[in-house]
Amino acid sequence: MHILGEKLNHHEIWKKLKSGDFSIEPDDKVIRTGIPELDELFSYGIKPGKLIEWGLPQGRNGRIFPILFLRNEIPLTIWIYADLGLDIYAPTWASHGIDLRRIFFIKCDDPVKKLKPLFLDDTFKIIVIDSPTKLSKGDISFISVQARANKQIIFLIRNYFLSPRIGNPFAHIRVNCSRNDRSIYSVNFIKGRNIKKILLTGSMLFNE
Repeated sequence: MHILGEKLNHHEIWKKLKSGDFSIEPDDKVIRTGIPELDELFSYGIKPGKLIEWGLPQGRNGRIFPILFLRNEIPLTIWIYADLGLDIYAPTWASHGIDLRRIFFIKCDDPVKKLKPLFLDDTFKIIVIDSPTKLSKGDISFISVQARANKQIIFLIRNYFLSPRIGNPFAHIRVNCSRNDRSIYSVNFIKGRNIKKILLTGSMLFNE
């Protein structure tokens, strides 16, 4: 696991990449969870060049869904998070099956302004933007254009449920995810090819 400082340093990133034992070649594979119910619904949308917007309020265990897409052989990934109590604890992330050699973390609340070189570069093929406090429509437009140009997958995580009344023309999929008091997980699509809601048990997600 690689945790970077708040100020992006490309030299630091490339030093870590070159010292690792993994390829940094672009990877255009469609990423999957290995869970048929999820992969069938997301397969058309989670591809290079696409932006997926997630509604994941804190305390509802919804973040497990983007994490599930990072469990298998993933291309280089960077997770940009605001200071909202996200615990970057290596054993926890590893327990979900994430290859810690292939994921970087950096704390930043204004990603386009402070980390713009990251979006002009195709080093990271998956970019997760977790609960940014500063992200304008113009910023999202820029990110979307760069994702297509660099063949990157963008996960934009919101710290609240998304509303179908407030759209995002740049997102290919918009989906709300959460867990209820009975440990039933819901996946509610509000934009995309499959506008539907499905319910999943923990055993379906974690092979319990």
